[in-house]
Amino acid sequence: YQYYVKEASVRENTSPIGEVTLKNYFHSRPYFIGLVKGKRFANTVSSCYAFDYDMMQKQDIVSLHALAAEMPTPSTPEVPQTIDQEPVDEIPF
Repeated sequence: YQYYVKEASVRENTSPIGEVTLKNYFHSRPYFIGLVKGKRFANTVSSCYAFDYDMMQKQDIVSLHALAAEMPTPSTPEVPQTIDQEPVDEIPF
């Protein structure tokens, strides 16, 4: 919830809805699976909500593929070279 509040208020410049209201909204949706009490994310364990992504995608609620297509592709950083150095070949892996 804390991440939602941060994104809604800072990034989206909107007032977040209350935590209880948000939980009730989730529970009333057919694509809501439930609470996962312990899920590892990188180096931490946290709770989270699980949703049926396929159902949400079919209902045109969310599409991570569309979001990924909108994201800029990372560019390969250039290796700085001095005048005295030979050009550095790209490593083929």
